[in-house]
Amino acid sequence: MAIPAPKTYEELKVERDVEWRSKQVIAQQQLKDLHETLIRMPDVRDAPSPDIEWSHPDIFCAEDAGKYFRVTRWVTVNGLRYRAEMVCSSCGHLDTWDWNDRKWMGG
Repeated sequence: MAIPAPKTYEELKVERDVEWRSKQVIAQQQLKDLHETLIRMPDVRDAPSPDIEWSHPDIFCAEDAGKYFRVTRWVTVNGLRYRAEMVCSSCGHLDTWDWNDRKWMGG
């Protein structure tokens, strides 16, 4: 039995290039699947846009009683509202609202 000749650098380079491209297709699909999963999560799906003022009838700013906020973080636990970090639109005060206790955490 004859031993095959070792592959040249160029042959190995082409093989690795083909392998790399096929792995990138798989990685791209995995990232797409992950992105679609994250978008469906309640933290992302139900969060108010940080670019739009948001209000709630029971929430007022602890500093100036303002009622409009920009929500910078929105956290849910098992799909239920847990906490929201908000910036008051009138005075700029940043604080975290606890939905369970229905009060500011004092940040």
